[in-house]
Amino acid sequence: MPKTPLNAQNLESVATRFRIHGVPLPLPILHELADGERTVGELVDASGSTQPTVSSHLSPLLSHRVVKRE
Repeated sequence: MPKTPLNAQNLESVATRFRIHGVPLPLPILHELADGERTVGELVDASGSTQPTVSSHLSPLLSHRVVKRE
């Protein structure tokens, strides 16, 4: 699958699609991931959320193949 750059418009589109499916998705996590690979700990620090919250937001991203685990 070709990569689509995660610019502001694309990030908002992804977030809107997840909200439609009832999955809240904070844009700060996507913004951080747009800059490259991040650990959950780095996402926790950048978002100001807790590890369980960040992990719960990453779970639907993984299942919908928006992000991948390495």
